[in-house]
Amino acid sequence: MSGQYSAPRYYEIAFDMNRRQEVNFLVHCFRRYARRKVLTVLDIACGTGPHLIRLAGRGYTMSGLDLSPENIAFLKERTAARGFDASLIVADMTRFKLRHPVDAAICGTAARSWLPSTPGKLTNSVFGSRSVGWPCSTRPGTR
Repeated sequence: MSGQYSAPRYYEIAFDMNRRQEVNFLVHCFRRYARRKVLTVLDIACGTGPHLIRLAGRGYTMSGLDLSPENIAFLKERTAARGFDASLIVADMTRFKLRHPVDAAICGTAARSWLPSTPGKLTNSVFGSRSVGWPCSTRPGTR
């Protein structure tokens, strides 16, 4: 890895935005569109974990994956410092397996173009055999 993804502290500065409103929106989507109560969430391409940290702070059990070992190491320090227990793995978002299925998955806008074009491929990796709905669309005009 090179560039901003191998320097987590600079990444945090460069991409610091109003994450609180984004997380409010995610929680709204979980409550309104999920077919079951969302308790566990996977943050795909989590980076330094701005959404993961905030969702964990709201009581969600979090998992995160990112291709950058530096980002995952940085995020492990952040979660430990806040007393959160998150499952964090270095993995390619197009090819990964989770130990346990989750209730919902999120992926930031910059990374969505790398997701498989058919949700079924990702659904099996994330949710296992559980029947779930995608709480928020990854494509304009769809639900």
